Amino acid sequence: MINAVTHGNEICGAIALDALLKADVRPSRGKLTLGFINHRAFHNFDPLNPDDSRFVDEDFNRVWVEDRLDSDEDSAELRRARELRPVFDSVDLLLDIHSMGTHSAALMICNGLEKEREFPGGSIFRLSSCAGQVTSWAKG
Repeated sequence: MINAVTHGNEICGAIALDALLKADVRPSRGKLTLGFINHRAFHNFDPLNPDDSRFVDEDFNRVWVEDRLDSDEDSAELRRARELRPVFDSVDLLLDIHSMGTHSAALMICNGLEKEREFPGGSIFRLSSCAGQVTSWAKG
């Protein structure tokens, strides 16, 4: 699965997914899901005030905790996360595209789950480090 617009003001992911859709990209095996995740925040994007459209009610990254997802709390982002939860629970790999508000080097963050360290089949690539910023890759 490839995610875009976790934050409404991070438009690079939307541009990337739009290009994939226009190119009619299809995986050679398995299933590819493309998701415009926080579309309500993205809909409010204003290039003159980009920080104002980062989220609707709260930072989407902060709702992905079981206690919050299973609670009675309510926000636009929590409702959307609850809708998407079955999809996220079913994917093997998730690429969540973000962009920075300032110039910075590319980075990758993962939480160290086994499925984040090993790609399926072991024949593509395997992360050789999964603590903070990943700087090296090892062929599987």
